[in-house]
Amino acid sequence: MRLAASLTLALSLAACGGAGDEAGGDSGNAAVEPVAAPAAAPPPMPTAPGMLPAPELAGVAESAGEWRVDGDRARFAASDGRVLAIACARDEGRVRFAVSGVGKAAMLRLVTPSAATTLTNGPAGASLPVFDSFLSSLGRKGETIGAGTPEQVMLVAPAEPGLAALVARCRRP
Repeated sequence: MRLAASLTLALSLAACGGAGDEAGGDSGNAAVEPVAAPAAAPPPMPTAPGMLPAPELAGVAESAGEWRVDGDRARFAASDGRVLAIACARDEGRVRFAVSGVGKAAMLRLVTPSAATTLTNGPAGASLPVFDSFLSSLGRKGETIGAGTPEQVMLVAPAEPGLAALVARCRRP
């Protein structure tokens, strides 16, 4: 019992003392060293209401080229020879995407300032169901659409109002 009381007293005293006490120093007179503040987090990417940060589009210039929208098909032909094709596959209930130069890449990344999606790229290209929320971002005024794979620079096409109409037609029964 005495041993237990002695241990309790010793542990209590040890808990009260600081490192200076054990070394024989006077902890009451020890100088307190200032602690450096943690580094500030980088500011978030500026976005407008409803916009997402789109790092894939950061620093990538909009490609010069021309849109051609014809019924259920749209095609952006960039001046560097790359092409982004979008088509309504109404019988499948899907909208198809194809980008030249992608080849047999397993994934296709599509990005707008307000939405992004990654699709499996098969022999017929990549596709989304007609009611996928990403499709609602196509054709918004002032928005661009980026398309590509992680291995290549994004093809960035300007907004084209005809894309919204294409999606609307594709969604009709």
